[in-house]
Amino acid sequence: MDIDIVFLTHLNLDHVDTNMTKDNEVWKQTFPKTQHMVRKSDWEVFSHMINNPASNYLEEQVQPLLSSGNLYLLEGEISLTEWVVTIPTPGHAPGHTSLLIDSDGAKQLLWEMQPIYLHRWSKLHRKRTRPDCIWALSQTRFWRNYKSRIQAILQAYSLEVMQPI
Repeated sequence: MDIDIVFLTHLNLDHVDTNMTKDNEVWKQTFPKTQHMVRKSDWEVFSHMINNPASNYLEEQVQPLLSSGNLYLLEGEISLTEWVVTIPTPGHAPGHTSLLIDSDGAKQLLWEMQPIYLHRWSKLHRKRTRPDCIWALSQTRFWRNYKSRIQAILQAYSLEVMQPI
């Protein structure tokens, strides 16, 4: 299987923890011929945490890619192919990025829903068995602001909301 690009939506551990794999106690790039990509604004924030013991994954999983020239730091919108464009969707992480796919005029924006609800995860986590907690979240100023940003993105790219896959 040939993989050319590994697109990182952001640099949280659960999104980068397989960039590198250990082989005989040596960290090696999981896909050695691959260009990894992440938004520069995300790296600028996460790079300040690299010496924090709680963020040692950055030193193991991200820094080697940057040092070897295999991590491209995106700025603005970038066309990955003629039909795939990166779109800044900050929220869950400062440089959170999604992909806009435009094939013969049929457009879809691929993003995870985490930017919408995980900002309040500590509150949701305590109440996660209560179905009304998500409704309560929808009434907060945070949600209203985020909802308006989502609507602006959808409108800017002539997109419609579809059911999650």
